[in-house]
Amino acid sequence: MAERNDEVAARVQAILSRDRDASTTDLMRAASEVDPTVDSLSKRQFNASYVLPAKRLLGHTAKRGAGKKSPRAKAPAGHRRSDAARVRGGGSERHEQVRAVLLEFARDFSAAESRSQIVDVLSHVDRYVEKIVRAKG
Repeated sequence: MAERNDEVAARVQAILSRDRDASTTDLMRAASEVDPTVDSLSKRQFNASYVLPAKRLLGHTAKRGAGKKSPRAKAPAGHRRSDAARVRGGGSERHEQVRAVLLEFARDFSAAESRSQIVDVLSHVDRYVEKIVRAKG
């Protein structure tokens, strides 16, 4: 499981803040100037470890047209949203902690390059579950 380099993450975030449409290849090239070991990552691993978290932080995820509302916003007045809908729309600290644990799991899983490494990540799923349970309090 690859360690995430904070300098590489900062470089990717800086580039994406200037050019939200920068390609993964260009981002990898720039990141390898900071840390040459980035070249050993597959595009998928690099994207999961650096590009997607940076885009999430910068709000570059879902592209919606100006003025369009999400499907959840169309619920009739007085309609009580389900717990799942509240969690999806919430931005609480606990919500962010759970998201961070799930992203950690995704990074670890995507960094696995062999079946034995995948099995190793999955065999520690209880560790991620425990972190989520602690975050949900």
